[in-house]
Amino acid sequence: MEKNLNAELDALIEEALCQPPEISVPDGFTDRMIASVARHFIWKETLRDFLYKCLIALGALAVFSIIFFFVAIQSPDILVATFKEQWKFVVFAASIGFFVLFTDQVLLRYLFRNSRSFA
Repeated sequence: MEKNLNAELDALIEEALCQPPEISVPDGFTDRMIASVARHFIWKETLRDFLYKCLIALGALAVFSIIFFFVAIQSPDILVATFKEQWKFVVFAASIGFFVLFTDQVLLRYLFRNSRSFA
């Protein structure tokens, strides 16, 4: 019985291998697929590196702020009052800094990697 089953399977495999496949893959499919996967991983890696750099910058800013708040200032009310008066400038400067860092670390790196791969 097992020999008969093996013979039937061998006949099916032989028949499948003798006929051309019904579905054809276009030329360059694997190259396009590899390029697409590579772009995905590059984008993911670039964003992860940017996130790490932002977290490091925020951590350093937090440490500096804590040290400045407890050591350098005699009266913390002056610091809070100054921040309340100048909050628009602080938010504007932080936004500009963030977008410059994002453009430098993410967009330009991604665009230059893509231009090298097409050359």
